[in-house]
Amino acid sequence: MPDHSLFRLRILPWCIALAMSGSYSSVWAEDDIQFDSRFLELKGDTKIDLKRFSSQGYVEPGKYNLQVQLNKQPLAEEYDIYWYAGEDD
Repeated sequence: MPDHSLFRLRILPWCIALAMSGSYSSVWAEDDIQFDSRFLELKGDTKIDLKRFSSQGYVEPGKYNLQVQLNKQPLAEEYDIYWYAGEDD
């Protein structure tokens, strides 16, 4: 039986390049980000403007209170999260 290991080594770089070229276009994020507010639990016809969340720095620096829910049941402990502005904000 012939040894195919040399053939496999020659074709391996081509296979890797081909696999990476297919995902190259999906690596770069688009500038335009749109949020779907249907995931929010809004009451009635409440509308929320989410445009501010589509750009860098959408979280205002400050102290935020975080409550974790598991299966829609809040855990007993709440956490304070401190968000700081980055150098380029």
